[in-house]
Amino acid sequence: MGSSFVQILLVVFIGIAPALQDASTTDPRITELNALMQKGQFLKVLNKGRAILHDQPNQPQSLMLTGAACIELARTIKDTNAKHQAYAEAENLFQRFSLVHPNHNNSKVEQSLARCCLIRKDWKNAIQHADKSIQLSPSSSMAHRILGEALTGNQQHEKALQTLKKALAFSPRDTSIMHLIQGEYHTLRKYAEGLSFLLKQQDNLPQSAQLKSQFYNTLYTAYISLNDIENAQIAITKAITLNPKEAKFAPEMALNLYRLGRSEDSKLWAEKALGYSHLKTKPKAICLRILGQLLSHEGKYQEALNFLEKSYRFNPQDRSTGFAIVAALRRTGQNEKAKELIKKINANHADPRE
Repeated sequence: MGSSFVQILLVVFIGIAPALQDASTTDPRITELNALMQKGQFLKVLNKGRAILHDQPNQPQSLMLTGAACIELARTIKDTNAKHQAYAEAENLFQRFSLVHPNHNNSKVEQSLARCCLIRKDWKNAIQHADKSIQLSPSSSMAHRILGEALTGNQQHEKALQTLKKALAFSPRDTSIMHLIQGEYHTLRKYAEGLSFLLKQQDNLPQSAQLKSQFYNTLYTAYISLNDIENAQIAITKAITLNPKEAKFAPEMALNLYRLGRSEDSKLWAEKALGYSHLKTKPKAICLRILGQLLSHEGKYQEALNFLEKSYRFNPQDRSTGFAIVAALRRTGQNEKAKELIKKINANHADPRE
């Protein structure tokens, strides 16, 4: 989404600029903003754009460029509240642009507004802006994609699936759209259809090894949904071969090797995954669970508990880890503690296929 959206934001301004035709088109400050935007110097664009808007609150090109820069900077912010504030500022700037130019008739303006609505989970307005974007540009892949994402958020999964397929038809090599489509098939529990869809895309992949690796990771997920662990192993192996530095693949490799009964290989991959400093919480929990389960298989239940309980703290919704702890507790004579944990697990029941 990131790099594609950067391109969209740049096109937004470039596509609108010729239509403005006011005195600001020769304003050297606007020329500078545009040049900085093209160079990706978003913080400078934001600061200089804000300064212009302080004196000229409705300066249209400054509104557009500052909003675009604000979104790009928002993408890099890790703090959720700060990120949402940045997107809110961007949305405000795009809305002000629309007020200044109510008849702009530019699809990409509506796409930008829709994307901002998606970030704050305002599905209704995201759908409205995306719909308008499609009306203005019926063959826009991004407009259909954003509408599909908004429909997903609004729990309209059948409609989202069909909309995302339209997006893919306009951009047939976009693996991120393929991933979204597979997600809808999974949500709808149409596992076999999802796999069939992905298999048909294999001859239409982009050249990028990184993008291909993401596709094979998605294919891996589809195979897992059908409990086809042998073909899942082929898919995750392809993903890692194409992109060996991607941290999120290692826990999946460890997990599937565990499913296949390849204990030593599974242990090696789990330990490797835990070596990534930026590994997310749930994958970390998976790797700790695997190491704990392998120790349990060796009869080292107390050592296993150290890993399993740490895993459960990271992901208390994981019933598999909870029951592995219960088994280890019973093996170590901690029956009362095991009974209490069973009650807790049942109270926090979650569908393991989600």
